[in-house]
Order: sequence, then C-alpha cells, then structure tokens
Amino acid sequence: MSEVIFKKNEPLPKGWKFSTFENITKNHDGKRIPVSAKLRKGMKGKYPYYGASGIIDHVDRPLFKGKYLLIGEDGANLLSRTTPIAFIVNGDFWVNNHAHILTTLADIPLEFLSYFINSINLSTWISGTAQPKLNQTNMNKIPVPIPPLNEQKRIVNKINDIFLELDNLKKILKKIKLQSEQQIQSLLKSTFENKDWKNVRLGDYLTLEYGKGLSKKDRNNGSIPVYGSSGIVGYHDKILVKNPSLIIGRKGNAGNIMFSKQSFWAIDTTYFLKETKDYDLKFLYHLFKYLDFGKLDSSTAIPSLRRDDVYAQNIPLPEIEKQKEIVLQIEERFFFIKNNENIVNLILKQVDTLRSSVLKQAFEGKLIPQDPNDESAEIILQKIKLEKKLLIQKSSREKKNVK
Repeated sequence: MSEVIFKKNEPLPKGWKFSTFENITKNHDGKRIPVSAKLRKGMKGKYPYYGASGIIDHVDRPLFKGKYLLIGEDGANLLSRTTPIAFIVNGDFWVNNHAHILTTLADIPLEFLSYFINSINLSTWISGTAQPKLNQTNMNKIPVPIPPLNEQKRIVNKINDIFLELDNLKKILKKIKLQSEQQIQSLLKSTFENKDWKNVRLGDYLTLEYGKGLSKKDRNNGSIPVYGSSGIVGYHDKILVKNPSLIIGRKGNAGNIMFSKQSFWAIDTTYFLKETKDYDLKFLYHLFKYLDFGKLDSSTAIPSLRRDDVYAQNIPLPEIEKQKEIVLQIEERFFFIKNNENIVNLILKQVDTLRSSVLKQAFEGKLIPQDPNDESAEIILQKIKLEKKLLIQKSSREKKNVK
C-alpha cells in the first residue's frame, strides 16, 4: 500500500493548513461500553455491535445514535491493514472499547478524515508489538492537512466517484475469477465422472507416508522447500522426499492437495505420496482435487484427515497410458483457464494499488484542481476555536447544574 507520511514542516498546497487530530475532532471514547460475549448472548437484537474492525455482533439496544467515525484502537489490523482502520457508522449502534469513536468540528466531512486515516502510515503513532495499539494520546498527535472546506468536499466526492468505479470493476473481475474456478470444476467433473474405468480402492494402490516434524528454526536454513498443510512454510538444508511427489494436508488445511516438482521436506501436518508404475502423479493430483478430501474431515477442533478414510475411497483408475493422455488434455485446458485467472489477479492487484494511489494524491493536493475562490483553511481553524470554546462553556455549565 502506498501510504502518505505527513510531517508538520512539509509544504502544503495553497490555502491548506496543518492541524492535529485532537484539534479537529470531538472524542466520545468515554461513552463506550464493552460487553463480553457471554453477556451479549442475553441481549441479542438488531443493533450492530462494533469492535476495532467492524461489526462483531448485534444487541437489543443502541449506545449511540447518529453518524460517527470509528477508528481501530488495537489489534493486528493496525499493521496488516487487511480491513480499513477507519470507517463511518450511521444510525443506531453500540461500540466496545476497541474502537475510538469521533465526530468532527467545523463541518469537516467525516469521510475526509476517514479517507485520510486509511491513506497514511500510522507506524509512528502505534505502540506495542505483541498487541499493536493506537491509543488516544498518540492518535491526537497525528498531523492532519486541512484544505479549504469546499475543497475537502470536492476531494471526498472525487474519491467516492473513483472508488465506486473501482468497486464495480472488482465485482466484474471477481465474477470472471469465479467463472474460471467453475470452469476448472466442470472440467474435472467431465473428466472423472461416469467413466468406464476400473474402480479401485485407494489403499490397495498407494501408501501415504507421514511428514516429519521440523522446528521453525530449521525451516529457515537451506534451499529445500518445506511443505505444511497449506503450502511452503520455509526451507531446509536436508531432503525428506526425493523427486516429484504429492503432498496432502493432514492437519489444519486438511485435504489440501499440493504437487512438488522437486525434492522437498514435508512436516508432520502432512502426508506425502511416492510415485510408482501403477499411477501417474499428475493424474492423481487432478483426481484428488476433484474428490476433495477435505469433505472427509470429521473432527470438531483442528481439521484433520485420517489416512484410513483416504484409503477407503474408491476411484476410477484407467491404464497408466490413458492416465498420461488425460493429464495432457487437462493441463492444456488448464493453461488457458489459469492464464486468464492470472491476468484477472494482476488487474485486481493493480486496482488495489490504484486505490492507494488515489488517496495519496488526494492528501498531497494533486487529485483535483483548486478553486481560488475557496476560503482558506484558516477560516475552518478559527471556527474550530470558537466551537471548542462553546463546548468548554457548555460542559462547565452542565457540571455546575449537576452540583
């Protein structure tokens, strides 16, 4: 992600001013109330219950009403950015103590601030390593470039328009990707279903070997790929299995089928298979993908695949020469399908890069042309001072009335 790093001494576009997060927002964190999952079971309802990254439950009453900006306060997402850190909530809802809740002053659009937070590198203000945290004190220090109010609104509108187009493009691309996956399943189904081949019990034709445990330290030592149940998990300096082979997820990503073209090591969350003259490895790879061994998982905790359950499967097995012929036919079709899928994945990645680039340009003053008739951001900052003064006076009067 292309992230903007703002510093107060950097030059800004004409009419812009620097402020701080604390100066332009009103914080409502003091009104948050966390409710444990156990207690929420007794208060199920229609109102969204928000945490650091979005809705995590629904409850029977709202804690807030209106339009607010929520910003994740803690969690790995502050660094991974797998979901937006800032998001807008409008309506009746509840917020726990893992998300800051704010409104803005002087009519600054919440969308402007939300887009800004999602565009910048927050590492300077995040504390903690095991549990990353953006506490209120650090958040308040974040410098914010403030354009004239009308320019803020134009920036938000422009981002909205571009993001809508990008979202529509992503929907089309994901639909094409889904169609590619469906084509693969359809190809495998037409290849392996209702064939006049000899049915055999898998356990009579092959042996699944257990992978061998390997410490994480030893997985970062060498050039030999180390396979776990989801794929390559490191590299080692020794070989467990020579030559090509199939690897099958045993625990974790149970039933996942992988093919290694070279010698490798397989850890103890996997099985591996050695090739014999009775079958072609690539044929079994495609057949096992079609059979979907993940459906054999009967565990309640960690997904696992029993070797005996695999052995018990009856499969259609033609002669070895026919197997090789089928592999050639499948992989010729796969080449075109996968090539299209790779193109789609590349465009999807470019779409995400473009979103980041749009945000970067927006807050560097390069996304839209400026209007010389706009009032300077200095006007906004003056309004904020007045609003803060009135808020302080209101708070003081309320405290006196309570006494």
